Amino acid sequence: MFTGAIFAIILGASPEMVATVLPKSITTPIAMEVSSHLGGIPAVTAVGVIVAGLQGSVFGYLILKKLGIKQQEAVGLSVGAVSHALGTVSCMEADPKAGSYSSISLVLCGIMSSILAPLVFHVIRLFL
Repeated sequence: MFTGAIFAIILGASPEMVATVLPKSITTPIAMEVSSHLGGIPAVTAVGVIVAGLQGSVFGYLILKKLGIKQQEAVGLSVGAVSHALGTVSCMEADPKAGSYSSISLVLCGIMSSILAPLVFHVIRLFL
């Protein structure tokens, strides 16, 4: 959640753009609603979420395997947290156990991020 916001601040983004990129690690419908609630642009948020999901679905499982991570639980949890439903689909194709853990991670990250995003945004806004 912090990486997009930190890069946006470093690049001189307005608070509206920070609110737009903050929920990029949540699945698209939830991210759009969180962005709208924070005063961001939901359409731009959707594009960022889809790009993050595509990157994770294409490279996530492969990178974790190249790093030598053998536990399917760890692979699924990490890919689901970062690349949402698209990553969950790629995990499910590779290993159903990893896909199951990925879907659990997807749901839990959506819940936690939707609760924490407003708090994080207000903390970040104190420093803008």
